[in-house]
Amino acid sequence: MKLLIEIGYVMLALLLLALIFVSFDYSFMESVFLGTLFLPGAFFLKFFIPQLALSHGKKRIADTFFLSMSVILFTFLLMVVSHLYIIPVSKFKQIWVNPIFTALILGLIAGGDMLMQRFRSRLSQKIPETVSFVSDRRKVSLNVDDIVYVESNDRDVYIHASDGATYRNKTPISQWENTLGEKFIRTHRAFLVNTGYIGGIEDESVCVKDEKIPVSRKYKDEVSRKMKA
Repeated sequence: MKLLIEIGYVMLALLLLALIFVSFDYSFMESVFLGTLFLPGAFFLKFFIPQLALSHGKKRIADTFFLSMSVILFTFLLMVVSHLYIIPVSKFKQIWVNPIFTALILGLIAGGDMLMQRFRSRLSQKIPETVSFVSDRRKVSLNVDDIVYVESNDRDVYIHASDGATYRNKTPISQWENTLGEKFIRTHRAFLVNTGYIGGIEDESVCVKDEKIPVSRKYKDEVSRKMKA
């Protein structure tokens, strides 16, 4: 089903691009062909832009800029070559030289696909589970998605919630790791973090909201692998 949706989206994107290019006096088949030239760059951006979100600050901005410019240049070169060898060069339009137009087309394709996937994932999500535990002699129930991270400190474990509340518990962090499942990742022997709250990765820490949670050498490779998955 997922594959059919992907194919359907590509076909729809090609049709819309073809309709745009037909207005530039290309034939329908030429327009479809030109549309396919935008697909490699668009899906390259779709795959790599989320990966760049794991970098931080100025590096993220610089990486995003150079990646985008490289894809725009690559797409422009495809357009030039196609007009030299496949489509009559007399049909080449000045608008192809405009990087803003190329960036807009690429962004619409890649952005539309990412939005579609996000919407589909939301529809397929199950009702969020809750966990119940005892904190300071009272029973607490929390939505799993509201748990930001779990911290182990000697004999006590602290559950940090998204609303800023902190709950003390006696359950070992290893048991919390089994209970909370794959959405949480161990970054350190004393920390278990909800990947949904990780905003970036640094050499020895992950950025979670306004905090930096340490990443030990033991878990560093696993953290990087899971965040890129």
